[in-house]
Amino acid sequence: MQRTETKIEVAVDVDPNDVCAIMLVPNNLLDADVCGLKVSQWVAKVVSGYDNTPVKIKRGDDIITIVKENAANKRFCVVVYADTPLIKGETIAQALSFIATYKHRVLQLPRGWVFDVDHIKKGKDIKAVAMPNLEEEQFLVAYNHSQIATIASHMRARINEKHLANKVHIIDPFNAYIDAQVKIGAGTIIGPGVMIRGECEIGKNCRFLNAVEIKKSIIGDGTTVKHMTYVGDAEIGANCNLGNGVIFCNYDGKNKHKTTIGNNVFIGGNVTLVAPIVIGDNAFIAAGSTITQDVPEEALAIARARQAMKENWRNPQPKIEAE
Repeated sequence: MQRTETKIEVAVDVDPNDVCAIMLVPNNLLDADVCGLKVSQWVAKVVSGYDNTPVKIKRGDDIITIVKENAANKRFCVVVYADTPLIKGETIAQALSFIATYKHRVLQLPRGWVFDVDHIKKGKDIKAVAMPNLEEEQFLVAYNHSQIATIASHMRARINEKHLANKVHIIDPFNAYIDAQVKIGAGTIIGPGVMIRGECEIGKNCRFLNAVEIKKSIIGDGTTVKHMTYVGDAEIGANCNLGNGVIFCNYDGKNKHKTTIGNNVFIGGNVTLVAPIVIGDNAFIAAGSTITQDVPEEALAIARARQAMKENWRNPQPKIEAE
């Protein structure tokens, strides 16, 4: 019996310099925030490795005409939509490899295309081949707030998976809200209900207990932030303790102000820090204090009213009436 073998194509890697990208921006785009970036920013980030052009479109515009008018002098042109923020860079690379390996002319994505530029410019026999084995969730369209909420849940899962892979312990990944820009060191523990927003850098082996919010801050290694605490526009050193209910008052109604905290600082529960303010190394802030002035190194700061006692306040002595 004669044996025949099927020839398997070796995948071709496409040089990014041979690719241009067009990002189609619908005129009704709902460009809401998704985990720290706008919907369109996520897509722009994915195509940023190629020469790319955003093109505003409306219903009825011809895609082939747009490609002919905007495709650079490249071998391939990737066309994506600005309303699909879950699309991955590796998916585009996979699509480019597929079209180059099998020498297709037009590759159809669930929402988007990859074109052989020379073939499109000739304008003859334009037929698309569907790209197989793609994750449908990557092409969810952000057309209303309900859909954006669904997309955000997928994006949060991706972000949290990345941190989990980097040895960050997230106690409840379904209840942790971490923006795309956030960096977290290995060994850090993230409790339920924690929200970390904006440009944040978190050190190694930190502990954030439940219902903590961190915004636009840098936190050093080994620092603990207890539950119900808000940290905003701050730079905090290593091995600090922030008690429960600590509030960083960073906004005066017009401008944001910075709080700087040194190493080995202990801040008791229910402390209010009114920025701008600097707290030196090894300082201790007594619980319940409202701090409005800088605290030097090694100092104990107490800023609260003295306790006053009114005896028998709830049970006054009975009146004695004259006979």
